[in-house]
Formats: sequence, structure tokens, C-alpha cells
Amino acid sequence: MTVPIWTSILLVVVGALITLASTLVVDAIRSRRQRIADRRSGGVAYARTVLETLDDLWADMNNARRLQGTAHGFRVETEYSRRVYRTFLLIPDAAIRQLVQNGIYALNNYESLYPMPGRNPVMIDEQLEILLAMRQNLASWIRGDDPDPVQLARLQARADYLDAQMAGDE
Repeated sequence: MTVPIWTSILLVVVGALITLASTLVVDAIRSRRQRIADRRSGGVAYARTVLETLDDLWADMNNARRLQGTAHGFRVETEYSRRVYRTFLLIPDAAIRQLVQNGIYALNNYESLYPMPGRNPVMIDEQLEILLAMRQNLASWIRGDDPDPVQLARLQARADYLDAQMAGDE
């Protein structure tokens, strides 16, 4: 065989190897994206379940606000907390899980928040603000948007403050 034939064979083999390698890389990327999409779509169902619970709680809180005014807090019924805690851990996005955990923690312990510096006693409006942040960010995540970092930080600050308050009370 002559040099031009070997050169042609070598070019065909190199081309085939490049095609094979690029196909394997593209398939790996596609497979990874599919796993992420599948995991996310499974988590959307859990996020919707949590959102439904928060919507029910929102309705009850607004009803209490309408009937009793704003100069009071709202005691979150245990059943709401149980429904949220039972489901939110199955949401695959860590930021959303943390947001829900911080929010429900603050709502369950609202009476410990009112010594927070610069705050009046916690009233139902502040609880509604916490609940609204949870609902908005869950809905955003379900739509495929990123959570609001300001709301994430605000709920984290409330949870950290509650942790400090409860540690000081013991």
C-alpha cells in the first residue's frame, strides 16, 4: 500500500474516533440533563403539594386577620406543619427546601420572634409576609425560576434569630 492510501485510511479512522467521542460526550450530557429534568419534575409534584398546604394556611390566616384585625398573631395548626414537614424534604432544590423549612419554623415559633431588634410584637401581617415569601418562591421554582435571594436571606435571618432565642431560653 502506498502512502496516500495509508493517509486516507488514517484520516477515516481519526474521523471515526472523533465522531464516536463527540457522540459519547453529547449522549452523556443529554443523559445528565434528562436525569436532572426527571428529578426536578418529580420534585415539582412535592412542591405543589406543599404549595397547596401553604395556600390553605394563607386562606385561614387571612380569614383570622379579617375577623380579628391585625393586632394579634396566628397559631399555626399542627396539621399544617405536619403536611409541610412530611413533603418538603422531597423537593430536590436545596435552597427551596431551606426556604420552606425556615418559613414553617418561623411560623410555628412566631411568638419567639417579637423580641427581634427593631420589631414590634409579631402580628399576623408579619406572619403573612413570611408565608407569602414561601408561596412566591415555591411558585417561582415550580415555574423554573430561581428563588429570590433577598427572601431566602430574610427567612434565614428569622430562623437564625429563633435558634439563638431558643438556645438562650434553655
